[in-house]
Amino acid sequence: MSMWTQLAPIVPVPADGEGLDGYLERLGCANGIDRPALSRLCQTSPRHSLGIIPLFLPGPLADHISTLTNLNRTTITAMTLEGCRDRLPYRMTKTEGDANSLQSLRRQGWFPPKGSAYCPRCLAVDGIWRLSWRLPLVTMCLEHQLYLNWQCGDCRKMPRSVRSTIFKGHMDNPAVCGNPNGTKTPCSGDLSSAQSCPVPVAQLRFAGRIRTVLAGGRASVCGQEVTSREYLSSLKALAIVLLQLASAQPTASLSQILIPPGPGLPPVDRHWAAAPPRDTALRSRVLACADTLLSKTTVHATAEDLREWMSLLPQVGEARLKWLADRSPTDPLIMRLLRMADQDRWRVSRLLSSTAPEQKLSPRAVPQQLPKHLYDRHLAPLLTTRSTTGRLFGSLSIVRIAVKNATWAIAAKVLGLPPELGPRTARTVHQRMSADPRQLHSAIVSIAGELDCSRDWRVEEDRVRELNDSRDTWMQTWLHERVPGSRASSAPYAVTYRWIHEAHGLLMTTPAWSAAPGPDERAQYRAFEKRLRLRNCSNEDVALFDSRRVPNTSLMGLPLDSPMKSGR
Repeated sequence: MSMWTQLAPIVPVPADGEGLDGYLERLGCANGIDRPALSRLCQTSPRHSLGIIPLFLPGPLADHISTLTNLNRTTITAMTLEGCRDRLPYRMTKTEGDANSLQSLRRQGWFPPKGSAYCPRCLAVDGIWRLSWRLPLVTMCLEHQLYLNWQCGDCRKMPRSVRSTIFKGHMDNPAVCGNPNGTKTPCSGDLSSAQSCPVPVAQLRFAGRIRTVLAGGRASVCGQEVTSREYLSSLKALAIVLLQLASAQPTASLSQILIPPGPGLPPVDRHWAAAPPRDTALRSRVLACADTLLSKTTVHATAEDLREWMSLLPQVGEARLKWLADRSPTDPLIMRLLRMADQDRWRVSRLLSSTAPEQKLSPRAVPQQLPKHLYDRHLAPLLTTRSTTGRLFGSLSIVRIAVKNATWAIAAKVLGLPPELGPRTARTVHQRMSADPRQLHSAIVSIAGELDCSRDWRVEEDRVRELNDSRDTWMQTWLHERVPGSRASSAPYAVTYRWIHEAHGLLMTTPAWSAAPGPDERAQYRAFEKRLRLRNCSNEDVALFDSRRVPNTSLMGLPLDSPMKSGR
């Protein structure tokens, strides 16, 4: 039997938690096999990339290594990430070993990269390369309470990041880096003598929880017991959210808790969902903060603490949660927590949809645009749009309260307006809104409570339409009293005036013309309205002046209309 298929003469016993790549290196050293020969020894037909050995093993490769080591497939698989696939937040369904399979796994985010972190003291004690060191969620060694180092002090690369083969150079010494450095001799940096930072006691708790769930235990998240996969998935998603929020405003004091300013730190990255920070200390701070939030007893307590982080969101209008969703993985629990934490800044439409309407409130009691005195008292201080747009938005909002499950388009249709006008008006208000949505919602509810529910504005609109059909009976007298000198061609403007000021309708829906008025008609109407308003103001000033005149009584005993006699 050839050496390629027979059992190796010396087979070491796998260490607890050892990775398969490190174990095969120990196997080669025990049998006097160098790295190229070990790579050839592990090849199968058809050939498989040896770079997948720490991740998963296709069937032929697993059988071949089982033959070489006389270990059963369960033991061999346990030395790869596939062995704990049910406990990891990755969907490891494609294990064929081709490039497409690897790419589909890496697209899930925070998938173990090529290379491994390490604990210098562990390598100095036993020289065993742990499988867990490859996981981005593992950032420290609990035995020595040190952060894992993520690069070699000599070549400044992550150890075991060889692309040509999974086995490192200097296999005879597990504590030597062995990365290629552009010369024939691999990097000879001593990893066991590298300096490592001690872990704060506050971060040891979350590391213990991660070790427990990786061993198959369960964890408590927001007061509910969940599986290992659910806990790690929520932890990873929340850590990415915190990184995105801290990166959005890196100068904020809350952000600097995670990413303190200083040299040597990685630059702000907008794509934390793809790959985690390489610095294990930074990654540990983020994961510890996420674990602290998830350790609360209820989802409400977690959302309350998360609300402060939501203040770091950039000014992206109303699409705050969409901004986060585009930059973080989908996790049902985390999205629920974000919605609860952001509920104070919900869109007005969501607040209106969740408002219970009063039984006496009918959409017929809502005009096309709010009465001006109600708008000026409640909504005008909160909006920066034109009065006409704001009054229309207020009416649409009240209809959404009165009509169950009504959208902006349905609300516009209920008021007799084109359906597309509703979403367009709401979009305009949202884009220019500076007030808090809950404050705006409260003002709309107050207006709805002050509307006269016994008044039917559809009847008022029909009354003006009837006046439009009977212009000859009232038009001349009406114009003569209010705008003397007006011509008969001003009749449409008079109808429109009554439509806007009596029925509170929109200019675009006036019955004075057969179609919506064009720019010329609108401009001429505004000139007519201005002339009418100026005359009304003039009449009011005269009346006010008359009411303030000194009464026709005597002054110093003399009537005002008689000449004052000068003393002689």
